Amino acid sequence: MIALEQTRLIIDGVTIYFSVQLGRCAILSVLLLGLVLLLRKTILKNNIFLKGAVWGLFLIVPFLGKLRFYYENELARKLLLWWQDVCMDYAWVRYGYFLGILASAVWLIRKRWKIGKMLAPLPVESVNGQRVYICNAPMSPFTAGLLNHKIVIPRVVRERMSDRAIATIQLHEKTHIRLGHLWVFFLWDLLCTLLWCNPLLRYSSRYLKDDMEHICDAVTIQLSGEDNISYGKLIIKSMTLLSVESASPATFSGENDYSCAKERINRIRDYTPYKKGLIFALSTACLVIIICLFVAVGTLSYPTYTEDASVSVVDNEGRMAVLEDCPVLEQAFSYDKNYVYIDKSSFCEILDRHGVEASDLYIVFGCYSKLPGIGGGGNSIYVTLQQFPEDYVKIPYQNVKGGFSDILRWL
Repeated sequence: MIALEQTRLIIDGVTIYFSVQLGRCAILSVLLLGLVLLLRKTILKNNIFLKGAVWGLFLIVPFLGKLRFYYENELARKLLLWWQDVCMDYAWVRYGYFLGILASAVWLIRKRWKIGKMLAPLPVESVNGQRVYICNAPMSPFTAGLLNHKIVIPRVVRERMSDRAIATIQLHEKTHIRLGHLWVFFLWDLLCTLLWCNPLLRYSSRYLKDDMEHICDAVTIQLSGEDNISYGKLIIKSMTLLSVESASPATFSGENDYSCAKERINRIRDYTPYKKGLIFALSTACLVIIICLFVAVGTLSYPTYTEDASVSVVDNEGRMAVLEDCPVLEQAFSYDKNYVYIDKSSFCEILDRHGVEASDLYIVFGCYSKLPGIGGGGNSIYVTLQQFPEDYVKIPYQNVKGGFSDILRWL
């Protein structure tokens, strides 16, 4: 029974701690998403690489839940601390948040499982010296697998397009792999799962994929050695083949309506070569900025846990007083792994200064906090001060540190 109760307390602590953080991150993600969408439509509209790089700002979003700003800034306290109160007061809110994460995770796993199940029976052919999976369905060519990459090409494209044209399609898919786009989409899905209560993230996936496709098109054109006109014609040809088979427009980037396809063709028409050295420098600068942001967030956030040197006393009627850490308290009350040491006269003087009149008390000590107002485990003893046989006493206690108590401490 004790183990079950400890487990319940740990689960309750974990749900409070993470639902508070992730809820704040979801709120901030709305603001960041608005900024990113505004930048890609204005200042960064014609810079495809910066437009794609700005999405990297979302890497830090899941780590913004422990900022000191929420507690130390008066405006932030008024605007955001309400969520912490709600999560602590209403179990259905914090457990509901985790059920939402679970449901979103199940959906994501099921989606990837269905792709794996679809790929399993597909025949494999060697095309231009590379293994390619051939599917009968008129779907857009795509690549699956974060580590074991599999390029899938529809049979109609394989049979009606030349090996040279297919080589460009393969290059396009391999470019996605080399640029890490499959990992980008995976991390974005994880972000949408953790912050599921912000549906705008899931809705904006189309813009992220659009920007990655724009970058991939530019890199593929330059690597292939073809001009943008030939590349555009290849897209139109593949679109035509797949449209005849499926009665809807599609290309190897996955457009599913004419407006998207038209916008992509216009971008390819306006393509201009880029300097590799400049793009490398830009990528390095973006990486440095992201690392600096992580360092800044870590510096401006609370640590994993904070030891609380104060001592709390609670009488039999539930009234509590917090005795703040100070040299006088350290002299009156101390402890080690097995015993509590109390100087009766000094401790009673401290209680008098705090207006504590009862002599029968629970004394809580050795606590830690994850965030202000969100406590962790601690130790406690029950004492009757009037019955102490001498002025300085040594009381044995059971130290709760370790085991269940440390699970939440290090999360």
